[in-house]
Amino acid sequence: LLYKEYVHLLDSLHIPRRNLYAGNQFENISHTRLFVLHPTKQFADTHAVHNLNNCSVVFKLVYKNTSILFDGDAEKEAEEQIANTYGNFLRCSLLKTGHHGSRTSSSENFLNFVHPQLAGISVGTRNKFHHPSKLTLLHFKEKNISTFRTDEEGAIVFESDGNEWKRIVWRK
Repeated sequence: LLYKEYVHLLDSLHIPRRNLYAGNQFENISHTRLFVLHPTKQFADTHAVHNLNNCSVVFKLVYKNTSILFDGDAEKEAEEQIANTYGNFLRCSLLKTGHHGSRTSSSENFLNFVHPQLAGISVGTRNKFHHPSKLTLLHFKEKNISTFRTDEEGAIVFESDGNEWKRIVWRK
């Protein structure tokens, strides 16, 4: 579902999907900016063969005074490169965690830069990899990051008024 929305956004902005690399920035949506942070073309060319997760598109969406970081399927190697490149620019109030909250993503160092208050974890119920990792959940707890998980709650929907995120309870 998120991927379909992502593709729809790219198509509506007339952005060729094959040219989406770090450094792209899109500002032609009212009060909204989209920053593509990863992968760099060089990173993708060098690392795609070894781990496609680390070549996942990572982007930050800023709407007025709120922001969300979509960490895709990025794992530690990609997150380290992103943190080294962007540092405190990663700071956001809401994080869509990387790689389903696995122990290879959302490292303590990465979270220190992102510093979210909220985190959404997209993960299947009873998945064979046992995601999310207990270690990752512990990192979130230690940093007082409220977590929301699709395996426990189904779809997770947030809405921004430009000043704060509001959780939309869709299931009655």
